Amino acid sequence: MKAIEGSRVIVHYRGTLEDGSEFDSSEAREPLEFVVGSGDLIPGFESAVVGMDAGEETTFTLDPEQAYGAHDADLLIEGPRAAFPLGELVVGQSYTFQLGPGKEAEGRISRLDGDTVLVDFNHPLAGRRLTFRVKVLAVD
Repeated sequence: MKAIEGSRVIVHYRGTLEDGSEFDSSEAREPLEFVVGSGDLIPGFESAVVGMDAGEETTFTLDPEQAYGAHDADLLIEGPRAAFPLGELVVGQSYTFQLGPGKEAEGRISRLDGDTVLVDFNHPLAGRRLTFRVKVLAVD
């Protein structure tokens, strides 16, 4: 049975960046299970498994628009250090920020510059080309 929109698919995958470094893999844990077309995964990943059957393998590369989108400069927010919780902030570290009542978002410290902090609220893989190696284990 080939995967179509609405199929439940189980895969093992390995995701790498352009330099070949791995950013994610299911190979050392449970396989990934999803419904094609549900929107639970990045669009290019779901599209790539359409037409595949159990036992098939493929490798594909996604442009940012098919993955986590382009890096959006509007999601870089600069603020005074005094507005952040006490304690050490680390460049590259992710923190959960309260944006209002019941509203929070994860952002990474992009720059510490004296009394100012630059936080990047883009997905860590935004703007990146991603390559996936996928093996379909089951299609229902």
